[in-house]
Amino acid sequence: MTFEDWLFRKQDQYAHDEILAFLTMILGMNFFIGGLIVTANVTQGLFFISKPPLLSLIGFALSVTGIFVLLSGFFLLLYYDRKRAWHVGELEKANKRRNRKHSIGIIQAEEMLKERSESRHSE
Repeated sequence: MTFEDWLFRKQDQYAHDEILAFLTMILGMNFFIGGLIVTANVTQGLFFISKPPLLSLIGFALSVTGIFVLLSGFFLLLYYDRKRAWHVGELEKANKRRNRKHSIGIIQAEEMLKERSESRHSE
């Protein structure tokens, strides 16, 4: 396995992890909104005035869990995006190096043809 193949596989892996982090964010949003809806339905608002019922505590726990999962998914998304961007940059550098080697050979061949044609015309 060459270095370019390894970079390409790692880039694909981080793209997959990035999708999973985005899905984690969606899960966190669902928990958060579900917790808000449960709390709002039980307490007829979002504020606890006296002793809260047990169901509103479950709604509050869902909301806090949702915020935690949402933020962790967001930070994972940023992390995997940065890692994938680095691997894509390294892959582009490797491709430029490989293309530069080939283009130097082509330029030298073209220069040799020009020199031959110029030397034939001067004779």
